[in-house]
Amino acid sequence: MEFIEIGNALERLLAILAVVAHGLGRLVLVSGGLGSGKSTLLHRFWREAGQGDAVFLSASGSVAESGLQFGVVEQLFVSGDLPGDLADRVLLRVGEAAGQSEEAPDPEALTEIARESCAALLALSRERTVVVLVDDLQFVDQASREVLLFLARRLRSAPVLFVFSEWLWPQPTLPGYRAELSRLPHRQMCLSALTERTVTRMVERELPAAAAAAVAPAIYRQSAGNPLLVAALLDEYRARPGSLADGLASGRAFGQAVVASLRRWGPWLLDVVQALVVLGDRATAADVSRLCGVRVGKVQQVLEIMTSAGLVEDGRLRHVAASDAVLDSMPPDRLARLNGQAAEVLLQAGDTGMRLAEHLVAAGAAETSWAVTALLDGAERALAADRVEFAMQCLELALRGSREPERKAVIGASIVRAAWRIQPSLGAPYREHLRTAALTGGLSDTDVFVALRQALWQGDLENATATYQALTGPGRHSDPQVAARARLAYQWVHGPGQTLVAEADQPDPRTGDDLWSQAAHTLGKVWGERVRKSITISAEHVLRSSPLGDTTIEAIGTALLALTLSNRAEEAAVWCDRLIDEARRRGARTWQAVLSSLRARIALHRGELGTAVRLAEDSLRLMQPSDWGICVGLPLGTLAMAQTALGRHEEAEATLHRPVPDAMFGTRHGLWYLRARGHHHLACDRLLAALTDFQDCGRLARNWGMDVPALLPWRSDLAEAYLRLGEPGTARPLVEAQLERAGTADVATRGMSLRILAACGEADWRESLLREAVEALEKTGDRRELSRALVDLSQVYYDSGDLGQARNLARRAEQEAKACEIPLRAAHRDVACHAGAVRGAEPVVPTAAAGDEQVPVSGAVLSGAEIRVARLAGLGHTNREISKKLFLTVSTVEQHLTRVYRKLGITSRAELPAGLAARGQELGVAEPSELYTAG
Repeated sequence: MEFIEIGNALERLLAILAVVAHGLGRLVLVSGGLGSGKSTLLHRFWREAGQGDAVFLSASGSVAESGLQFGVVEQLFVSGDLPGDLADRVLLRVGEAAGQSEEAPDPEALTEIARESCAALLALSRERTVVVLVDDLQFVDQASREVLLFLARRLRSAPVLFVFSEWLWPQPTLPGYRAELSRLPHRQMCLSALTERTVTRMVERELPAAAAAAVAPAIYRQSAGNPLLVAALLDEYRARPGSLADGLASGRAFGQAVVASLRRWGPWLLDVVQALVVLGDRATAADVSRLCGVRVGKVQQVLEIMTSAGLVEDGRLRHVAASDAVLDSMPPDRLARLNGQAAEVLLQAGDTGMRLAEHLVAAGAAETSWAVTALLDGAERALAADRVEFAMQCLELALRGSREPERKAVIGASIVRAAWRIQPSLGAPYREHLRTAALTGGLSDTDVFVALRQALWQGDLENATATYQALTGPGRHSDPQVAARARLAYQWVHGPGQTLVAEADQPDPRTGDDLWSQAAHTLGKVWGERVRKSITISAEHVLRSSPLGDTTIEAIGTALLALTLSNRAEEAAVWCDRLIDEARRRGARTWQAVLSSLRARIALHRGELGTAVRLAEDSLRLMQPSDWGICVGLPLGTLAMAQTALGRHEEAEATLHRPVPDAMFGTRHGLWYLRARGHHHLACDRLLAALTDFQDCGRLARNWGMDVPALLPWRSDLAEAYLRLGEPGTARPLVEAQLERAGTADVATRGMSLRILAACGEADWRESLLREAVEALEKTGDRRELSRALVDLSQVYYDSGDLGQARNLARRAEQEAKACEIPLRAAHRDVACHAGAVRGAEPVVPTAAAGDEQVPVSGAVLSGAEIRVARLAGLGHTNREISKKLFLTVSTVEQHLTRVYRKLGITSRAELPAGLAARGQELGVAEPSELYTAG
C-alpha cells in the first residue's frame, strides 16, 4: 500500500491512464479516511483526463441504495458517452432484474448482465480507452460488486482502466470481496494527510497573497491536513475573514460540511458521533457503545478513523462548530432522549457529578427520585462554580419532578437563594412556599436566612419578625454564625431600635466561643453607638473571615460602612473595589449592585462626587427597582446627594422623582434618602421643605436608636437650614449638641460641625473654629467638606483685610473643589469669584449659564442669598412677596437687603444696580461662606 497525497495520486492516475491507452488494462484501488479526498480525486481525474479520447463511466455507492441490486451498474451505463445500442442492451437486462430480492440477486440474471456489460465495454474499448470510476465501493450493492469483479477479471487485456475508491477501515467491511480483488493485478494507493507545504499552496491558490500568508498556518493547524477540513475552512474564511484568528473558531458552514461527510459513511457512524458529542468530555468507548447500541470494538474503530481524519482529539471532537452541527442534526425529541439515556449511562458508571445534571437538564425531565437528587447535587455544584443560571435550571426541573411537599419547599428555598445572586425577582413565585416552610421548621438555617432576607427586602416586617424568631428562638439550635448574620441583615435594613433586634445590646448566649459571632455582635453596634476601636476591629475581622457568598453581603456591607465612618474610608474603598471585582468575575449581579452602591457611598464620604454618581448609577443599572425592594433608598439617596453637590439639580430632581416603595421610609435606607432629599431642597432654596425632611430624619433616628452623628448628621443639616433662614440662634444649639454626641474621635463630623458652628457665632470666634475644622477635615480625606471650610476661613481673612492669606486659602479651596469634580461655573462659582476678589480683581457675579455677560457689583462681594433677594427687590417685589418666592421669613429678607445696601453703599431699592434687576434667572454665588449650601 502506497501512502500518497491527493495531488501526487492524481499524477499517478494520469500516468497509469497513458499506459492503459496502449492496450493494457489496469485496476487501481484508492482508499482513504474520512474527508481524505477520495471523491475529489476521482472527480479531478475525470475533469483532467476526460478532455481526451477516453470514455468515462462513473458511479457512486451510497448507503441509501446499497440494497438496490444492479443500481451501480445502471449508473455506469447511463453516465458515459456510449452508443445507444450498447447501453440499451445492458439497461434492458438491468430493468428486467429490478424487481428481484435485495438479499441475493438471481444468478442467471447476474451472469447475463455481467456478460452484456463485458461485451459492451469490450466493443467500446476497440475504438477508445475506457475508464470505469466507482466511488465508495463499500456501499455498492452486492450484484453490482459481482459484475465489477467479473469485468475486472475479463478485461485485463483490453484498454480499460478500473478505479475503485473505498474507505480506509481498520477491519475491511467486505473481507471476502476485498480478497478477490486483491488477487488481481492492481495498484493500491492510500491517501494521506496533506503536508503543511501542500496546504499553504492550496491556500495561496484561493486567497490573495497577504491573506494566504496570514491564515495558511491556522488552516493547517485546524485541519490537521484533512482535505475536507481545508476546503471547509477556506469557505469559512471567505464568508467571515476573521473566523480563523484564534483557536478552532470554525463556523456553521464548516460544521455542516463535517456532518455531510459523516452521513456519507452511514447512519451508524453518525449515531456513534452523536453519542460521543452528547456525552461530552471524558466519554469512554464503553459509554458511547451503551448510548448508541454499537459494539465497543466498532466504536473504537470509529474513534480511530475520526482521530486520523483530524476531527477527534483525546476522545472528543476538536471543533466546536462540528459538535454544534452534530447536535443540530438531531431532532429535538431524539436529542432529549439521548441526553436522558446519557444520564443513566453516567449513573451506572458511577459519575454523579455536574455532567449528570447537565444531561438531565438537556433531557428536560426528572421523573425518578435519583434524577431529582442528581439535579439538586448539580445545582449546589453549579452555585459553587458560579453557574447560577444553570443552577436555576437544575432546581426548577427538580421542583417539577419532586412529589414530596417537604422536598418541594427545600427546592423552592434553593431557587430563591440562587435567584438572589443575579435577579431576586426570579424567585418571586416561590416566596410564599418559602415563608411557610421557614415558619414550620422544614428548612436549614441557611434557607431560613434566605426567607428572612426576602421578607426584609420586600418590606414585610411582620413576616421578617416571625422568620427571625423561627431561626433564633429558644426551641431551635441554629448555627450561631447564621443567627449573627441574620441579626446583621435585619439591622442592615431597619437599624437596631425596631422591635426585632432591640435585644442586640446583649450577645446571643449561643455564640459561646465563636469569635466570628462575637465580632458580628460588636459590629452591629455601629448603628446605634459612636464608632469606637472595638467596632472597627470587629469590622476588620468580619471582612477578613467572610467570603463573598449568599449569606454574607449584609455583614460585609456593615463592616465596610463601619470602616468608612471610623475615618478609614480609603481602606474601605480598597476592600470594596476588590469585592466588586470578585462579584463581577463570578457573575453575581446582585452582589455587584449592592457593593457598587456601598462604594458610591464611600466615594461620597471622601468627596469623590463624580465617582459616587457613576457607581450609584451602575448599581441601579445592575438591579431593577423591583429587585432592590425597600433597599433602593441606598443607591438613590447617594446618587441624589452627589448630583446635588455637583450642582446637577435637574438630575437630582429626576432621581428623587423615581417611584419608591412606601415601606422604604420605615427603614434606615429611607433615612438616608430623606437626608438626600433635604439637601436637594436646601440647594434649590426650598428651605421649609428641607427643614421638614431633616426634622423627620432626626425624629426617626432617635426613635430607632440610630442617633449617631457619623451615620446621620441630621443636626448639622438642620442647622444649615436654619442659618439659611437667618436664624443662627436656633442653629447653634443643634450644632453644639452634635459636637457633644460625636466626641473627639469622629473627626469628620467634628470638622463639619465646627464649620457650621463658626457660621452661627460671633466673628471673633470664627477664625479659631474654622482653623480647627480645617485641621480635622484634613485628616478625613473628605475634600468637599474641606473645600467648604477653606472658603469660610478665606472669607474671615478677607473681611479682616488680610487679602494675602485670603487669596491662598481661596486658591486651595478651588483646588479641593476641582478635585471633587465639581464644575466651576455650577457648584463652586463662589470660590472663583472670591479668589478673583482677593487677588485684587474687580469682583463679579457670574451668570448661571455659560456665555452670559457678567455683571459688576460695585466692587463688593455678595452672597448667593443676597443676590437672589436683591434681584427680586430690583424687579419691584415687596419683602413679603420675596419671602414667599424664596421660602424665607420676612425678617430674613430684610436682613439680606440691609447687608446688600451696606456692601453696595446704597440706601434704597432704587439704587440697586440695573444689572441685577435685569436678570430673569438666578445668578451665581460669590461669597465663600455661601459655598455648597446644598449640604
